[in-house]
Amino acid sequence: MPSRSAALLSIIVLSSCASGPPMAKQESADQRFEKLVKDYFEQALPMSPEFATQLGDHRFDSRLTDYSPEGEQRGRDLAQGSRTTARRESSEGAIWISPP
Repeated sequence: MPSRSAALLSIIVLSSCASGPPMAKQESADQRFEKLVKDYFEQALPMSPEFATQLGDHRFDSRLTDYSPEGEQRGRDLAQGSRTTARRESSEGAIWISPP
């Protein structure tokens, strides 16, 4: 009887090894969109702390928005980068924004 259990255990172990690693799940378009928006807000809220406070995020309460030319340029760069990412994702099949 012990040899039968050992044989069964060997078959189970070998069959689980033969199956290989589990396949990685591909992110859905919704998950990629959520990540894009989350990344955008994590970068944008520190640039606009008053807006963050209005949204209920109090991490930046001790700051004020930087309205200098450099601060405004950082905002434009972030918006442009996010738009480029959204367009790239849209061209790969996720329809998030209308074409230009």
